[in-house]
Parts: sequence; C-alpha cells; structure tokens
Amino acid sequence: MLDYNPGACWSNSSFKHLTHTVIMKNHPNFNPDDEDWRCQWTQERYRTLLLEKAGYDVWKDKIRPAMQQIVVASLLSVAEVLTKSDNHSCCFQLFGYDFMVDENYNVWLLEVNDIPMLQASGPVTSRLCDTCLRQAFRTIFDAPSSNPERSKTDEDNLHFEPLYRGPEIPKLPKTASQGLDFSVDGRKLLPKCSPGPVRHAPSLRLSARRDQELQDLVDKRRLREGKEQQEKERQLRLRRSLAKKLLGGKSISSPCLEQLQVQVPREVEGSVGTT
Repeated sequence: MLDYNPGACWSNSSFKHLTHTVIMKNHPNFNPDDEDWRCQWTQERYRTLLLEKAGYDVWKDKIRPAMQQIVVASLLSVAEVLTKSDNHSCCFQLFGYDFMVDENYNVWLLEVNDIPMLQASGPVTSRLCDTCLRQAFRTIFDAPSSNPERSKTDEDNLHFEPLYRGPEIPKLPKTASQGLDFSVDGRKLLPKCSPGPVRHAPSLRLSARRDQELQDLVDKRRLREGKEQQEKERQLRLRRSLAKKLLGGKSISSPCLEQLQVQVPREVEGSVGTT
C-alpha cells in the first residue's frame, strides 16, 4: 500500500486511487479478507479511531453535522433545476455522497452520484446496500411500525432520518357547502373579439402569426412588382434615347422601337443621349 500523494495522482499507477474497492480488487496482491485492502471500515471503527486521535467524539460533534449540512445545502442549491419538467421524470431519487475528512476534521464534498452503485463489494457494503434499498421504499410507501413488541434487528439501526423540512402548502379554505362562499374576482385580460366561436390564447397567437406572414408576402410581392416596373421604364427611356440618336430627331413611334432590347448598366444610363 502507498501513502496518498496529490502530486502522483496522474501517474501511470491506477492503484493509487483513494479507497476505491472497485479499482483495488484488480491488484494482483488484493486480499478480499483484509479490510485494509478492501478500503472499507464500519462507522463504529472509524468513530473509535477518531475518538482516540481527537480525544472527544469528533464524529458526533463535528463531522456528521457537517456532512448533513452539506447534503442539505447542495440539494437546496439545485432544487429549482430538479423541479423542472425536463429533470423530474421520477417522484423520488436516491443520491450517493462522497466526502473527504482532512487532518483538522473538516469535511469536504468530493462528488454527488445521481445513480450510486448499490452492489456489495465487501462485508460493509453487503450490510448497507440491500438495507438502503428496503428502507428507501419503506420511507416512501410504508408507515413507521408502531408495534412495540417487534424485536429490533440490525436493519432497525440503519434507516433514513429527515434533515430538512421545506415550506408546507397551506390548507384550502372551507367550501360553500361548509358555510363559506368561495368566489373568484377579476377582469378579463384578453382583448374583446367580435361575436363568434370562442378562441383560446394559443389560437389567437397562431392567427396573429398567420396574418403577419400573409402581410409579409404581400409586401414582398409589391416590392418585386415595383422593381419590375422601374426596370421597364428604364428600358423604355434607353430605347427612345438610342432611337433619337440613330434617326436624328425623326419620329420614333416605330413598332420596332418597342421590340428593341437594350442592356445598359445603370451607372451609365445618365450619359446616354447627352452627346
């Protein structure tokens, strides 16, 4: 086993990862019966070690409360995103949190897994994974057991506890059948329409957009016709100007003049017939 060295995280050895059994089990010297190789401790053993080093119950007084605060703060920071229609495809979700505790017993959040692995990889996770799933559904669907005679099992010590309670939705007032008159007071926001079938807001928006598109088509057609008319008038002026030069001032009402096609750039149009 190697001491953790932040500078060596990107070395070629993939077995320098922090406490990751999924990676460590591929090492040729991996011993599944050795808890150091499994990189998994029970909470009781970790709490005992902390008590010996710190001299007080630092798990209860500092580490565990800090973890709970991080969980609540992180979920509140994304609560608005999680409630959007694109993200809430389920009625509940189970998250997995990874923490790191430094030498001063400060808690750091490493990552949050939206699909945590619940496959047992040792005695510790074998005790946790199945119980976690059962307790998750029990928390959502089942009421707490009120039978005092039921003997407690190891699973009773593993359960979810509420960390945060959001604002409650107030109860609706009593209805008219219970003695109160319930009414809605306000004014119409939609513009008045001529008598006819009632059209909803989406229909009004579609109709307005259709009218605008038709008006745009009419404007484009008028603009195109205006340009074509201007081009015809320009061609006629050019034909008359050339005919005047060729005929020397004689009558220019010949039918051939109307069929004469002249292609002259616009920038030289003003110079034709001035010489």
